[in-house]
Amino acid sequence: MLRTKLSCKAVRHRISIIVRGTKGLDKKVKRGVWKESNNDGIEYLTYGVNNKFPYISSLWVGIRALMDKSELTIIKTPGAAVPFCILNNFLPKKKKCIILSMILDATWKKVWPLIGWAFKNVDRFVVFSKDEVEYYRKNFRLDKSKLKWLSLGIRLPTVTGDNRSGLNSYVFTGGLSHRDYAVFVRAANAARVRTLIVCGEKHFKTLKKERGEKIEIYPRVDFETFWKMLTEAKYVVVPLAEKNISCGQLVFLGAMARGKAVVVPRVAATSDYIRDGTTGFFYEHGEYRSLSRVMERLEREPELVIRVGKEGKKEVMERNNAREYVKRLEELMFTVLSENR
Repeated sequence: MLRTKLSCKAVRHRISIIVRGTKGLDKKVKRGVWKESNNDGIEYLTYGVNNKFPYISSLWVGIRALMDKSELTIIKTPGAAVPFCILNNFLPKKKKCIILSMILDATWKKVWPLIGWAFKNVDRFVVFSKDEVEYYRKNFRLDKSKLKWLSLGIRLPTVTGDNRSGLNSYVFTGGLSHRDYAVFVRAANAARVRTLIVCGEKHFKTLKKERGEKIEIYPRVDFETFWKMLTEAKYVVVPLAEKNISCGQLVFLGAMARGKAVVVPRVAATSDYIRDGTTGFFYEHGEYRSLSRVMERLEREPELVIRVGKEGKKEVMERNNAREYVKRLEELMFTVLSENR
């Protein structure tokens, strides 16, 4: 994420970032310049929340981020943001902050009176679909002016080898959360299409009883194997369960970047990224017959699959690459830094 070469004379802004996923209680702060950024005048201080001890770790990380001399804190997820935001509310001089992936499902509604108070001094909530702006305004009563849509950008997944191995006789789907695999299995069986599913332990226990003779199910594979299986597929289906929140975007955008035609439901998470029949294919959310008809069509028209895969790759590489995403995020950061409370 960071390249460490930095000229102290060039630093004009210091930004803290809180992310999840570190191994062990890391006491070191990663310091450097975002490698996709063109702004060498920004120094980023990255703090990691330990997933094994998320509550204690996020509290400790929140304290450290509040104590550093940065002008703005970017927090990757709402969960990691809660301790920082609560503590920030009690400071006489509030530190500016942005929650980068504002993804709240229905379970957050149960604790929203407390969480809503905690987030009252957040400067921006970043969402990855335009429809989420109204969704969070209406359902969580967030200030619309604080909700900012950014088109998501990704780093291209690296895969050893390429997709010319001759193993592309199947359709691939995968992902651990917010997936409607029941709909996918019914559609795949109806279309009589060979499929590979990587779904996580929770879904595996249910799906192993329902799979057909042409469906292979894996509870979990390593990162490179996941993307290799995806890359060698004819096309990729991402059967999302949620209609209103962002989910699955890293998988279907990553698949598009690998040149795969993707099939997704027409929901908030997909509508800003897919042009039906041009860069991907839509089916009606929750309707297995709709998905089955799309799959049957793609089985009959392999040349369409190839053409859409190429067009989808072109669009993602131009609009949804990591460098463009960091550029958009840094423009938002400068906007927040220029505002008076």
